[in-house]
Amino acid sequence: MAPFLFKRLPGILFLLALLAGCPSILWAQTGSLEGRITDGQTGDPLPGASIRIVGTAIGTATDIEGFYRITGIGVGERQLQVSYVGYQAMQATVTITGSQTTTFDAQLTFGVVEGEEIIVTAQAAGQAAAINQQLSSNTITNVVSAERIQELPDQNAAESVGRLPGISIERDAGEGQKVIIRGLSPKFNAITVNGERVPSTDGDDRSVDLSMISPDVLAGIEVFKALTPDKDADAIGGAVNLITRKAQPGLRGNVRLQTGYNDHESEYGQYKGSFVASNRFFGNKLGLVGTGSLQRANRSSDLLDAGYIFTREEETGSIISVNSLNLGDRLETRDRYTGGLTLDYEIPGGELVLNSFAGYTDREEVRRRKRYRIGSAYTEYDLRDREIGQYLYTTALSGDHDFQKFQVSWLGSYARTFQKTPFSNNSRFRELAAFTNNLIENQGPELIPSGARSELERTWFFENTFERVRVNDRNLSARVDVHVPFNLQNTVTGLVSFGGKVRDKSRNRNGTRFRSPFGELDVIGQESPGRFDLFQSQRILISNFLDAGFDPGNFLNGQFEFGPGLDIDALNAFTDEFRSRYIVDIESETEDYDASETVQAAYVMAEVKIGPKLMIMPGVRYEKTVTDYVSFDLDGEFDDNGVFEGTIERITGGRDYEEVLPMVHVRYKVNDQFDI
Repeated sequence: MAPFLFKRLPGILFLLALLAGCPSILWAQTGSLEGRITDGQTGDPLPGASIRIVGTAIGTATDIEGFYRITGIGVGERQLQVSYVGYQAMQATVTITGSQTTTFDAQLTFGVVEGEEIIVTAQAAGQAAAINQQLSSNTITNVVSAERIQELPDQNAAESVGRLPGISIERDAGEGQKVIIRGLSPKFNAITVNGERVPSTDGDDRSVDLSMISPDVLAGIEVFKALTPDKDADAIGGAVNLITRKAQPGLRGNVRLQTGYNDHESEYGQYKGSFVASNRFFGNKLGLVGTGSLQRANRSSDLLDAGYIFTREEETGSIISVNSLNLGDRLETRDRYTGGLTLDYEIPGGELVLNSFAGYTDREEVRRRKRYRIGSAYTEYDLRDREIGQYLYTTALSGDHDFQKFQVSWLGSYARTFQKTPFSNNSRFRELAAFTNNLIENQGPELIPSGARSELERTWFFENTFERVRVNDRNLSARVDVHVPFNLQNTVTGLVSFGGKVRDKSRNRNGTRFRSPFGELDVIGQESPGRFDLFQSQRILISNFLDAGFDPGNFLNGQFEFGPGLDIDALNAFTDEFRSRYIVDIESETEDYDASETVQAAYVMAEVKIGPKLMIMPGVRYEKTVTDYVSFDLDGEFDDNGVFEGTIERITGGRDYEEVLPMVHVRYKVNDQFDI
């Protein structure tokens, strides 16, 4: 980072020298103004409120807690205008001195509309907050406010984000899981908590599963669809920032309890609960807020998917046939726990904040599936019984300091995610020559079962596997940002910002899959005469593992018949008894890896306001990335029985690269409610 700052961008030093050497233009006879803008009736903060010195380009917007600070204001009496969409604007006269910071707090009231009746709800107030934050942003931003989050029946943070324009979400068992911004895959998007990066929760890419985070513990959600140089450069799709709560003056608390009914499984017992407790101490200098939530949801579902092929071409067009059909019955319960603790302490000219956040999701799943493989002329029945645990933990210590002529903010953080599958048992049964001559080449999926034999007396135990997997991802980060305000005759104002960041990532996957060797299940059956029903005196029949009490209910609204169901306990007991005769699936060893990545970054950018309407933000970011990895490959081949003959080869490697990333944003305010 240092070589970059002093060799690659000497303009940074030149700019600082220019600012320091021109106090008569930029800093002479100026002072600062700070305060808080709140709702005059409820006392709640108004984030995104606009505060502007009338007749100048000087102004700012409040943060999510309603606080603001303006520097570089000429001394003397100044006319101040405060506005907020949905509220009555106000003007006031403030006196700016050069020796100390002037404090001005304001309480706004809702705009009055004359008519027969008007009802203002908390949700409307929340929407106003989100709209004002979006209008005050210098980049393309969407916001979900805390009030809006509380009003909506969203199960997790992904569901809340998915309501914003330009956002879609990936779903698993009907529940929102990962965020897609502007149509780009979730692996191209950054997820942050209070501005700090969350490591990936996926073992195959950099995407983050937001289903483990309850929206009840959040103060808001921001989505940035266009990045600025002070943000990580690898989020080409955009960034989602989850904002945790900060303490307000006075003892406050809130408890929410909900319950529900699952119509698919005709089951009560769904619940969701959350709490928030906060207070400030020692003359409101120390703030403490604790949040927590718990939830149980039944995410069971019926499954159907099909594969198609072109069978031939004719003058009238192509003939498309169904090549495979999968029907599944999935029973799944998800228990989710999240919590957070935030301490903030006000110091002269700034504050210190310690924030910790944790989330955990426990998933228990049983999936029964029937697979029609028409192209290969067989039918399969399988059962998967597994448990999955997902963990997220972040903690960060940050500081903001105002030195009058410039401001400094810094942050150090530790974040970790890991996903573990301590138990996954997969059993598969197969019927060969499974279809009659009744299959028509262009029939739809709904007619496939009628052409299947479904003869259980010819369906045998084909394969059994069980595995354990653990994926870890850890980030250590540190960053510093410096903001230098400037003021050219009150008509051109803004900030010059520069800073640097270091992020060290460690990521690894470790898993082992065991499988029944080719023909071993047949040997087990033959060695146990009288214990198992056998097919042709050789193979263990599916009839040994049927669940007589299985009921799929109204499967796919009666469009398909599903069954028979396999017995979970019987198959798990079989695996436990004979697991010593299983072998390691050698291909699973090639899925493991151990990788590290270090990113050093520096940036410089400016925010130039020309009059009250035009803002230009040019900047550039430099990043140097160093990666190292260890993975594995097979050196050999498999014999006719599927046994590997060879060795496992250890592969090491790495890559270093540098990037210079320029950027410019332009914003023009047509009026107070319309930006381009």
